[in-house]
Amino acid sequence: MNEFVFGPRVFIRPPYITCPNCGAEEQFGVLMIGWGYTRRCRECWFTERYDLPEIRKKVIYLDQMAISEMMKALNPASPAYERVDPFWRELFEKLDVLKKLQVIVCPDSATHRAESAVAPDPEALRRMYELLAFGITFKDGPSIRNAQVAEYLPHWLQGEPDHELELDVDHVTHGGVHRWEEHFFISVGGLDPEGWVDSLREQRERTAEGIVAVHERWRNSDLSFEELYRTELEAFRRTLLEVYVAETRRREEAIEQGIVDLEILLPSSISQLVETIHHVLHTEGVPDEELWTKTIEFLQPETLEHIPYVRISCMLYAALARKAQAGQVRPPSRGMVNDLQVVSALLPYCDAMFLDNEMAGLLGEEPLRTSLDFGTRIFSWNTRDRFLEYLDEIREAVPNEHVELVATVYGPEWDTPYTTLYQRAHGRGEGEEDAQPEAEA
Repeated sequence: MNEFVFGPRVFIRPPYITCPNCGAEEQFGVLMIGWGYTRRCRECWFTERYDLPEIRKKVIYLDQMAISEMMKALNPASPAYERVDPFWRELFEKLDVLKKLQVIVCPDSATHRAESAVAPDPEALRRMYELLAFGITFKDGPSIRNAQVAEYLPHWLQGEPDHELELDVDHVTHGGVHRWEEHFFISVGGLDPEGWVDSLREQRERTAEGIVAVHERWRNSDLSFEELYRTELEAFRRTLLEVYVAETRRREEAIEQGIVDLEILLPSSISQLVETIHHVLHTEGVPDEELWTKTIEFLQPETLEHIPYVRISCMLYAALARKAQAGQVRPPSRGMVNDLQVVSALLPYCDAMFLDNEMAGLLGEEPLRTSLDFGTRIFSWNTRDRFLEYLDEIREAVPNEHVELVATVYGPEWDTPYTTLYQRAHGRGEGEEDAQPEAEA
């Protein structure tokens, strides 16, 4: 068994150069990287900081299918390891190189975590999406939606209904998208609450049952797309108010009866949205007695469609309804519903998204293609070659001086794809090391 000694020198990483203080050769290594980087000598502990230029990374979202297939392509323990299409290994290698060159980032999401949790090998999937995200995580969809409402509402109050939101990706992520990444990241697992996976499975079943019923109503509808879209906007408004009233009543009854149940006492994301609206209205000087009047006035379809999350979500549901009207017998899958929620939240913040064929097809239809144009490139399995070309274009645009700077900070071999990601668990040869250090707890 190899012995691992943990000490302060562990954090001083290559590339090593001669220390300018004590003259020790190959001892002045990289200690920290972020908005700049710091070197420290392993002998005399002399420390010096260096500036790094500002960078703007492309934000690329990968759906769960892509994460799963890339895991299978690299993981010898996967039953599909020898059968998976070579495209997925090539895709991983291109993404990993671009990530290490500090020109892209592939943030993970709550959907990655949830869908991986109910999969046969959740830890293998987690290693894949966390590696490509490298500590950058999208906030959950409801939080993004609520933040959009909070940003837009003051402008609506000031008579600026056509105000366009800033849609800055740094506002909807944790970790600092455009900073230079560290040599390693720390992954902490096992923190999910007891029964979380069972709860996810139950929620998936309820969602599937609900969408089947909705699909049947769509099939019997003769509304135009615009009417379907307006119907979805009105449904959003109605559901929001109905759920808020019902939750408030249950909470009040539980308090009166002395019941301590967090599922009842803690507000859902829908109730949080109503409370966010009230908070903003109050902050903007609306009297308490007028809060509900203004809330109802705000929650009108013509206002709600200015919220990107709401507009995207309602248009996608209208597009699904149109397909049902056209004779599609199969109702949307649970995966489609998950994808719809992800796209509704993240589309405006991504430079590119790799989605399944059905979702990419919906976004390519009119009027969605025009009305939901946030400048995001949409790819899928059907356009996989174009996705590889898109990644090649990003690589070709990287200046040589940037590549040289990356080698100075991270080492000349840093941009080697980390294809040995799963070998630690499946028999690495003696003396081999990870190409990408990773700490896991």
